[in-house]
Amino acid sequence: MPIRRRGGGLAPRRSGLSLFHAPCSRTVPEPGAGAQRLLLLFDAYNFSPAEAMTLDVAEDLLVRDCMLRRGLAWQALPAPA
Repeated sequence: MPIRRRGGGLAPRRSGLSLFHAPCSRTVPEPGAGAQRLLLLFDAYNFSPAEAMTLDVAEDLLVRDCMLRRGLAWQALPAPA
């Protein structure tokens, strides 16, 4: 069954799997020794687990405050000890 294109005209409906849902039949090869030794500049900007946890708690508090301003309830997760 054809579908309408924006601006008029008809476009044939594609049958089968979508490009984004097509099963992958290939396996990913293991990285070589050279790739494993690679150090990228942005690696220095990774957060430590403690920093990532602090950011998660802060984000949760911001979401809670925003939701409360709009009259919606939000249960913030307890901060880990």
